[in-house]
Amino acid sequence: MAPKLHLPPAAIRRSWEEPSGECCCDNACRGNTCFRILAAAHTTGGLLAVAMISAIVEKQHQQDPEPMRRSMGLLAHPLAAFAVLPLLGTLIAKAPDFIRAIRLLGSAAFVVCLMVDLVLPSLFLASNKVDDVLPVCSLLLGFCDAAVSLALLCACENQVVKAHSVRLTEAFGVAFVVALWGESLGLAMAAAPWGQNGYFSGFTSDKCVAGSTCMRMQICGLLGVPFQLLGLVLALRLNSKKRRWRSSRSSPSQGGKSRSSGEKSKEELEEEEIVVDTESQLAELVQDPGTQVALLSTLLSGVAMLCAKEQARVFMAPRGQTSNIPGAALRFLFGILGCGLAPRLVRAFGAFGTWMVAALTTSALLLVSPVTTGFGVDWWAATATGLLPVLFFALPCVVTARRARARGRPVSLALALTLATQQGSCVLWQAAGHVLPNGLGPWLGAVCSVWAAVLCSRAIVCDRDGQIVTASTTPSA
Repeated sequence: MAPKLHLPPAAIRRSWEEPSGECCCDNACRGNTCFRILAAAHTTGGLLAVAMISAIVEKQHQQDPEPMRRSMGLLAHPLAAFAVLPLLGTLIAKAPDFIRAIRLLGSAAFVVCLMVDLVLPSLFLASNKVDDVLPVCSLLLGFCDAAVSLALLCACENQVVKAHSVRLTEAFGVAFVVALWGESLGLAMAAAPWGQNGYFSGFTSDKCVAGSTCMRMQICGLLGVPFQLLGLVLALRLNSKKRRWRSSRSSPSQGGKSRSSGEKSKEELEEEEIVVDTESQLAELVQDPGTQVALLSTLLSGVAMLCAKEQARVFMAPRGQTSNIPGAALRFLFGILGCGLAPRLVRAFGAFGTWMVAALTTSALLLVSPVTTGFGVDWWAATATGLLPVLFFALPCVVTARRARARGRPVSLALALTLATQQGSCVLWQAAGHVLPNGLGPWLGAVCSVWAAVLCSRAIVCDRDGQIVTASTTPSA
């Protein structure tokens, strides 16, 4: 029997100092929620393009008649992202210029994504071997997805002044909604009947007939080019010095003084900079009990979300592809609702408390799914695949990022570990999900959700989220 996980009395060792008003509740920032959300949407807008082309390729894999090639294609994307994320986090942590590193990483990823979007399908168009190149596309898209997500989330976290948990939840929630929008567009483009009504006849040939995979990939690739170019422009414009998610009400003279003091401290830090072994930082970050609980709960919550997504696909399968459009719109609306609700829940219950409530809600939804019929299916699917995933995406990133800040560790490593764990749940599901008996998915997801809720409940007593004085805000002696 495996030993039970016991957390020590203090998962985070820090002094019990009274939090400053700027660290806990910045009153000057309460009235500027709209501007902060717009800044987050601008920073993470590039997630839409990669999510869209990834959804198109995944949809084509699901329609592949050969089981072996279909399973390889669906597994290639999360496996590539899972393998490359720790390396990318290490490279960003070792880079001398943080902003320049994430800008170069995001730009290079979008260039590769453009190649996948246009060049690879066109190379195999003449011989009609697009199905053979789809696994290669998935592999390259996995690298692009990992690089873009990590770069933009690091930039998003860097925009948040003092890394407050509520603001981080807003930022990461907006990032998830942007990616969900791109996924919805990609699925709609992949399901559209291209060429069956006589349009786009210029893309047809003897080997690429109307409605075939090569024709759909070519049309969807051309339609996705503007979004890819927009994401590339947004990645090139990443610069934390031009946009801040907090309005300054100080006078110009005070602002100049603060800037001069900030520049002075930066110069002093550059002079006293010490090269630290990134592997030791990664080891210390993983040894944190709170981070361990967050990563394990992320893995369990990811499996539960995939079980819910599969159950929603089972519900929607008899209705056909044309009736899925209202369900996708409802799911997107619930995602926006979750993005607006998540910061308020974190402010009320804390990160682990909100996580526990979301896990118990997921378990209840999965347990009642076998008896869900009629009109309630749409609401069940929208809640399970639209509202709750926002929490399970944002909360792990908030917890690990704040713990990395509290210990002075690179946030890029923490976010890379979190994203890799989320991709690891996809790897487990794609590798073993098809061998599970029919009807076992909801029960498996419910067990994983309860397990994650138990871990979060044990971590609540050690979590003082909202009162952490992070290393970046600790006043110097």
